[in-house]
Amino acid sequence: MEEESRLEGMVLSSFNTMFIALIPEVDQLHTFDDFRPISLCNCIDKVIVKLLAIRIKPIILREISKSV
Repeated sequence: MEEESRLEGMVLSSFNTMFIALIPEVDQLHTFDDFRPISLCNCIDKVIVKLLAIRIKPIILREISKSV
């Protein structure tokens, strides 16, 4: 399943879902402006981003050192 999405360049819809939670900012809530929205990503999303960051870090460091 993961290999298919990597080879075809498609992301499964379950990987692209998030939950939005509203965190109250004040004690007396009157409007939606009194809440701060945050998005809760899937754990798999965080794993994929971390793996990509680890893999491209050496390339980015090498390229930045050339241009400086």
